[in-house]
Amino acid sequence: MKKKLIGAETVMKHVTDGVFHLDEDIILTPAARDLLRDNRVLLMAGTSAHNQNAPLAPCGAPVCMNCSECVMDKQEVNIEALIRKIVAEQLSGKAGEFEKIVDKESGVFCVKAATVTPEPFDTGKKGDKVFITDVVTLEESPRLGFGIMEMQEGSAFDWTLRYDEVDYIIDGTLEILLDDRKVIAHKGDILFIPQHSTITFSTPDSARFMYVTYPADWSNQ
Repeated sequence: MKKKLIGAETVMKHVTDGVFHLDEDIILTPAARDLLRDNRVLLMAGTSAHNQNAPLAPCGAPVCMNCSECVMDKQEVNIEALIRKIVAEQLSGKAGEFEKIVDKESGVFCVKAATVTPEPFDTGKKGDKVFITDVVTLEESPRLGFGIMEMQEGSAFDWTLRYDEVDYIIDGTLEILLDDRKVIAHKGDILFIPQHSTITFSTPDSARFMYVTYPADWSNQ
């Protein structure tokens, strides 16, 4: 089942009579859950059409979806894991919507990076402007993944890498925050981030960079 990620910017549009119906295909970002709680909105498991008797719970409390695969367990929501799943679904099949010259016989191809327009990526934090698009499919490159990411207007988000990553800065400045330390990369620089790193991707203004990952299926690691 394809999941739908709802952020703070749009969550109140889905509230009816003080109730938000949390269906199986919906994932709330932390900011959206905070907004519902602040507005004293109740969460109801399932839609009003097929789950009239589902229990109500204050926003932020665990909610069982009454199905074989609960979106939320009884302790906490692993938001990062859910976002990874959303990213994987959003990126699937999108490689190729830009200029790519392919030699089918050898498998060699060239992506015209200037033609790549990354898709919006919800970091779960209001105000972030982050965009990402893979430019290669698993069929084309089963071992290495790569694509283009853009960060705008001083955006920053936390991430744990379960894969190795190399970033080439096409334009702007990318900062990698490591507790009380910072690694800064400017236009033309190359970054390496090893597997199992817990970092913050950040930019003081904006950044556009190419990422290369191993293994290729980074969003499902």
